[in-house]
Amino acid sequence: MLCAQATFQFPVASACPSRRALFPDYSQSRVESLPIFRFSCVSTALPVSVQCDYKLFDNPMRSHVQSVGLIEYLKSLWLWRTVLILFLFTVAPVFATQFKEAFTTNPVDRDWRVEGDSALFAWQESTQTLMTTWDSSQPNSFYYLPLPRALTEQEDFSFAFDLVLEQVNVGTSIGKPSTFEIAFGFFRQSHAFSAGYIRGTGRHTPNLVEWNYFPEADPITPTVTVAITSPRQQFLTDGFVNQLELVTGVTYHVDARFRAGTRTLTMEMTANGEPFGRIARVVLPEVFAGFTLDAFGITSYSDDGQFSSYAGSIYARGQLDNLELNFEPTRPRVRASVDTQGLTQLKFFAEPGETYVIESSLDLEQWNEVTTLTTNRFQDLIWSPPFGSAPLRFYRLVIKPS
Repeated sequence: MLCAQATFQFPVASACPSRRALFPDYSQSRVESLPIFRFSCVSTALPVSVQCDYKLFDNPMRSHVQSVGLIEYLKSLWLWRTVLILFLFTVAPVFATQFKEAFTTNPVDRDWRVEGDSALFAWQESTQTLMTTWDSSQPNSFYYLPLPRALTEQEDFSFAFDLVLEQVNVGTSIGKPSTFEIAFGFFRQSHAFSAGYIRGTGRHTPNLVEWNYFPEADPITPTVTVAITSPRQQFLTDGFVNQLELVTGVTYHVDARFRAGTRTLTMEMTANGEPFGRIARVVLPEVFAGFTLDAFGITSYSDDGQFSSYAGSIYARGQLDNLELNFEPTRPRVRASVDTQGLTQLKFFAEPGETYVIESSLDLEQWNEVTTLTTNRFQDLIWSPPFGSAPLRFYRLVIKPS
């Protein structure tokens, strides 16, 4: 069993009016390495000053202390009377998951699936690779692997693969003379397989983390890039920093990694084993709504729906090999706060198929179930502790695996 503890202390003088506590959000760390986190607020002056210290014990040999001043009222009388609150997050043992695909045998025997035109994808027994055709004149087509659990921006993950192009032609559809992309990456199936999923507009492909190559088509230079989109269809790229041409017959290796702690996606490449281009980076701003991904695949996008002024198209063929995925199962991102009515609430990201049990205790030994929460979609769940007469109460969230 893996446990992470967050302990919050509020020794407030009895003469002090009720005040509002601001809880820190330390949810970006991995579940198995979350540190003990002690947060204490002490009244230092009336009427509105509260001095707070927090200490991280992420390693027994070192600690870090930082002080902040809070000038917010504690509006919850219940929170004021509850001198010590502890949230204990308990999950089943989970470890980083690694998936490797060398295409030594037919991948359809190992959970790979096709959505769209299956003729665009073929396993090559002689070369032990996956031959892919990107034909934008056809509907959106995916050769994909469903993930065991959804990925979000709250965890680390990566993907890598080898690509050898055999043919690249642009402007292959009538009236669409410009360039178009070939693509590999993570997506969400319910969005990708729905009507209105149009990659050519840059605005109608929510929940996407993807590597792209746009061949040259005057006046556009050849470009390798990575792209991220949110459920709100916010669109981010690396700024197209790698204006590079991928030539046929060369083995390109792509390595893309997302780090939740810095909210950064990096991508680097080699060509026949030598460094190729610059390291590309995409940093998610605070206003970015994140993403939820449940599949990885090779995508041949349709060129329908583009604006006529820059409409492009493509027909390309290439071999995929040595695919590697690394990711961790989703964990809740837990935050505590006080709502507009002055009530304490616990908010965490939940996913369908999981059961979330909130338990309480007066002594950290005997735990009683308070409520059970479930959801039929990916969303934030909010729960408020009931009022009580006990001066000291502890809560923990237990995630039961599906």
